[in-house]
Amino acid sequence: MALSADSIRNPHLPKARVGGYSVEATDEFLERVANEYRQLQRDREELVARQAELEHRLEQIMLAVQPDGDPWLAGRERERPAATLLAAHRLAAEMRAQAREECEAMLKKARRRAEVFEREVDQARARSEYRVRELEETQREARERLSMFLSSMLSAIEERSEDAGTVVRELRARATQAGELH
Repeated sequence: MALSADSIRNPHLPKARVGGYSVEATDEFLERVANEYRQLQRDREELVARQAELEHRLEQIMLAVQPDGDPWLAGRERERPAATLLAAHRLAAEMRAQAREECEAMLKKARRRAEVFEREVDQARARSEYRVRELEETQREARERLSMFLSSMLSAIEERSEDAGTVVRELRARATQAGELH
């Protein structure tokens, strides 16, 4: 029968008729032994659980290391811990390299997109500048036409009336001055 904390605490030992150990001291000692034994059982259970967790993690690493059932590693998990550790380091290095390559590819793609965007912005700026020049030219032409129209109207008014002629001359002088200011 396996020894347990309860069997230590209540040992069911025969009592001596004469002499022997003090019952009180023996019970106190057995209580301490039982408490220590309980603690050892808890520690053992925790260690067994931790071992199972570590074995599971090792199994996961091994599965990652041998993707297609690599025969070199098969059945050697417990025999070759150094090889397993080496394989895990190799896998980690490969994963870092792969992550670095992916990051570089993403950066290249982002740079290409930025270049395309810059070209589009430059083209839009060029179109806008061209459109502004067109509008400025249209504005200049409209001023010229309006000025010519007003001049012809003023000439027509001047020819029809002498009193209006003085006013027209003043307006014409002002318009000429205004045209020189622009």
